[in-house]
Amino acid sequence: MNVEPRVQGPIRAFHRCGACENPVAGAPNLVEPWSMRAVALTMVAFCLAGGQVATARAQAIPSGPVAPFSTGETLLDRTAVARGRELLYGSTEEERRRGVERLASTGTPQAVDALLEALETGSVVARDPAARLLAVRLLAPLASREDVRKLLVRELHDAGGRRDPALRIASLLRETAALALARAGDEESLQALVSAAAQRGPAGEAARAALVIAPPVALSSILYEPPPDESEDPDAAMEAEPDPFPAEERPGTARPRKPKAKPDRPIAREAPDKRAPAGPRTPRALLPPLLTLLGDLGDVRALPALRNEVGSPHRPSRAAAAVSLAKLGDASIGAEVLPWLEDAEPRVVLAAAEALVIVGHPKAPQAVAKALRDEASRSAALALAHDLADPSLRAQLLALLPKLEGEDAVRAVMALGRAGDVTSVAGLFEDAGLAPAAISALGAMPSEDAEKAIERGLGEAKPPRRRAFVRAAIVRGLVLADAPDALASTLAQLGRSKDPSDREVAAFGRVALGLESAEAVLATAADLPVVSGAARAALLRDEGSLAAFAPLLVDVDPEAPKPVAIAAGVALLSRDVADRVPFKSLLRLAENGGPIAALAARALPRRDDGTARERVRALLAGTDASVRAAVALGFGEAEEASSVSVLASRYHQEEDPRVRRAVVRALAMRSEPQRKAVLLIAARTDPDAEVRRVAEQALRGKRVEAPRPLVAGTAALFRVDTAAALSEPPALRLVLPSGLALAVFPAADGALLVGGMPFGGATLELAEDLSFAKGSEDK
Repeated sequence: MNVEPRVQGPIRAFHRCGACENPVAGAPNLVEPWSMRAVALTMVAFCLAGGQVATARAQAIPSGPVAPFSTGETLLDRTAVARGRELLYGSTEEERRRGVERLASTGTPQAVDALLEALETGSVVARDPAARLLAVRLLAPLASREDVRKLLVRELHDAGGRRDPALRIASLLRETAALALARAGDEESLQALVSAAAQRGPAGEAARAALVIAPPVALSSILYEPPPDESEDPDAAMEAEPDPFPAEERPGTARPRKPKAKPDRPIAREAPDKRAPAGPRTPRALLPPLLTLLGDLGDVRALPALRNEVGSPHRPSRAAAAVSLAKLGDASIGAEVLPWLEDAEPRVVLAAAEALVIVGHPKAPQAVAKALRDEASRSAALALAHDLADPSLRAQLLALLPKLEGEDAVRAVMALGRAGDVTSVAGLFEDAGLAPAAISALGAMPSEDAEKAIERGLGEAKPPRRRAFVRAAIVRGLVLADAPDALASTLAQLGRSKDPSDREVAAFGRVALGLESAEAVLATAADLPVVSGAARAALLRDEGSLAAFAPLLVDVDPEAPKPVAIAAGVALLSRDVADRVPFKSLLRLAENGGPIAALAARALPRRDDGTARERVRALLAGTDASVRAAVALGFGEAEEASSVSVLASRYHQEEDPRVRRAVVRALAMRSEPQRKAVLLIAARTDPDAEVRRVAEQALRGKRVEAPRPLVAGTAALFRVDTAAALSEPPALRLVLPSGLALAVFPAADGALLVGGMPFGGATLELAEDLSFAKGSEDK
């Protein structure tokens, strides 16, 4: 209501609306103020009742006719929907994200309808994969609604169709939609998911993984066809992988039906309550992907269905059913698959061998030996040989080695070690490509023969061969806690050698096995080989061991750090050491990139006093995933309360699983109640198992701490090919499964021994900044 304050005498209230264009004369000035308010309220009610919207400039609701209020809808609901729709079509990603959050958090049918409408059109938000991912996550609790379910099914099938399926955001979107359907658990969602799981390709893989993460309460959705009045709704064709047996058709197997065209109808506000018609249901034709899924689910209620498929004339189904029965503990399958070893198809032989290995059948070694003979099944058979660890396979594995390359060759060497072939494994120490695997295999052998072979090797005359046995002895000490007695004196000898590779391995072994402190080792020498080996080993000891490297970092030049400072950079994982380095130096190290950028970045959020807040937050959105993970962990330790909002925003934009692990762990380390919303989303819909585990742990109230860089009881040896022109070994970045990135230097001979390697995928990256190398030709 607009009142002219300058009018004297009779008061005129000018209220312009669609229903009344003429000014309304006010009452004389003798009217009491409360009656004026009554008149104003009457006029507002009159305009709203007329179904017209005022043209006041302060309103955000667009002009034009508006649908009448629905039952239970309030003015607040309508305003929230209007504002959310306006943000959805904003020009920035931040506005679109806020629009998705506003509509999804409102949760009313009108708000959800507005969000789905925007996602189903060619709007800018529909073309924004990050906004679509956020919508899928927030709408996951409403997956039982028919219209929301259709969106999830479409994202499951089309996430890779509209965009490059190799993009990580497309895979994340597809897997999140599948998990949302599996969590819903209603019959319609499960049927859509099972229909996808029966196919090969990205959608099928995502659907099967989701069903394993969130298994259905009953197996009827997998074992039976949907009732006649229910419709499967995969709208888009899937990119199918070729069948393992393309020339063989399964008798009586129905081909996928094309969905019937349905008339257009308005978006339903609530999912209808459908009930399956009474009467027997039709058993589903179980294709190999579904048979494999039944074994992965571990549900013994699938035994009868799998038993029926073992006698199927369709060989792929028969093979998949046999392996799944073995996974479910049906030992009787061993006798049934023995005749399959004479089959001409290598993959049938491989399936029989896998089933025999799983159930521990006495004929398993013969089956694996048969599978190793054919090139088509050899890679998988090598993995079975490693798991089986049978001495009868030694000769065959050794004969195959010259034919193998890459991972297959490494797997064969490790299988030889598991089979206890000490002589053959030790004979591979001089093979440049197989030596790291051979050293690791010999060091991990628990037999007395292996221990004696290592003790003899410590006295080898040739330096490279002696160094190989020393590394095997260190591996034995780290993995089996049974290092040879002569190792200590040998390491002391190598520490006095002029060969940088000898001194590197000596420094690593003395500190890693607790024979000397890092401070004592550095007191003898502080050159790159010694600092590199000792610093990497100090991570296996207590945090006090890292303090010995602080003097090398306090005065570090952030624009051109020396190799010794880079090697000592792992000490920045210690809070005390990081606090002794100037904040500006850490900030420039993080911004410049390079091998210790991530190590420096982790301390920034905790030490920032607000003067560099934007620069620190910019690192969280940078292109280096290792730096993003480190900064995220740093925000978990920061005192600033707004860190929760920063982490929450990063989670919804992050594609890399290692960075999401760091973000969720950082949120779990904090105590603000605002973290709960993201933790709930992560626990329910994140495809990464570690992200879900940490989120669930935090939601249960358990304490979550920063990840440990290394764990006890493991070791890994890498071989790094270095250019002969380099005057010093190149700086590398070892990215661990947790997302932590450590700066490491290999020895001069290219060997990189790391103790305490955690299980999971780890990568070695060549540092981008090699400015410390001498001369441009060295680069």
